[in-house]
Amino acid sequence: SILVSIVILGFLAKLGERIIVPMILGLLFSILLTPASRFLEKKLRFSRSLSSIFVSVLAMSAIVGVIYLMAMQIGKLSQDWPAFQKQITDLFDQLQSWIYQTFGVKQSEQLTYINDTAKKSISTGTAIIEKAVTSVSYILMISAFTFLFSLFFLIYRTRLVNFLVMSFSNDDHTDVVYEIVENLQFMVSYYLVGFFLHMLI
Repeated sequence: SILVSIVILGFLAKLGERIIVPMILGLLFSILLTPASRFLEKKLRFSRSLSSIFVSVLAMSAIVGVIYLMAMQIGKLSQDWPAFQKQITDLFDQLQSWIYQTFGVKQSEQLTYINDTAKKSISTGTAIIEKAVTSVSYILMISAFTFLFSLFFLIYRTRLVNFLVMSFSNDDHTDVVYEIVENLQFMVSYYLVGFFLHMLI
């Protein structure tokens, strides 16, 4: 029965992967954004929903901005492509001459072999492109669900914490639960901030 339970749990985890992953990511992002949301609510008198939407959109914009900057850097690298292409061409010509002098294989035969290999690689390349498109679609879907889960956890964070506290019938545990939640929020926020700073550096 234990083995059957493990198999069923594994099947459910695989089935709900597209929901569980963004849910966990949304929970982590909501923990990271909670201090900013509280600041807007206390200092600027924003409503819970408005502050949650604002910080979520701001965080998403920051992530998009970082991706845009990375794309700009890649675009700058593409400007150096002609010089890089010339170096590759010269290196390829030298390699062909070396193969002819060492193994006696003519350049025309080398080109024929390369063309045959390229044709065989087209089918593989098509499969890779299909997987890339699928991966992009998956990432977009994960991002959308993560954004929605972040909003949900931010808006209903008080009720979720109260539900967690109510799960312990003994009132003596209430302060302990709140303390655990606060410490967990601090550790997760500290880790995520360090992680993002490490990525930027």
